[in-house]
Amino acid sequence: MREATVAVFLFLLFTTSTLLPATSAQPPPPSPGCVDELVAFSPCLSYVSAPPNNVTETAASQCCEAVSSVLDSGDGNCLCYLFRQPLIFSFPLNQTRVASLSLVCNTSRSLESICSSAPPSLPPLRNITGPDISKPEGGNTTSPEISKPSDSGEQAKHNYMHKRQTLVMEN
Repeated sequence: MREATVAVFLFLLFTTSTLLPATSAQPPPPSPGCVDELVAFSPCLSYVSAPPNNVTETAASQCCEAVSSVLDSGDGNCLCYLFRQPLIFSFPLNQTRVASLSLVCNTSRSLESICSSAPPSLPPLRNITGPDISKPEGGNTTSPEISKPSDSGEQAKHNYMHKRQTLVMEN
């Protein structure tokens, strides 16, 4: 009996010890999307936008700081969206000015060289491996119903028009 108890104990100990590392191992952090880098690029938009949206002739210091921090860090693939999808912000960009940012901002690396050597597929715009957005309680994902305006609005409009006609006729 004692040997059976020891055997069961050893079996349970072995089983739990092999499962423990698997459950306590943390998954690698999700790779960040490009949204943060593109938002950080926003001070450059007044300079790199195509007419009539280009409102400055020089890049702002905040623009150069953002571009320099991305390009000098050795990254910058996210900024390749500016070349490959020039309407990413829903308005056209002046590609010549986008390409000139590394010269204007005096960075150690060129955006053109990064984008020419970047892989054909760009990093995701947003984190696609992150947690799901929570759904409303009850699991209802349909749009809320929109109620029809009450007839009192129509009645008020009718009263207004009637008073207006009366005033016009009296004059």
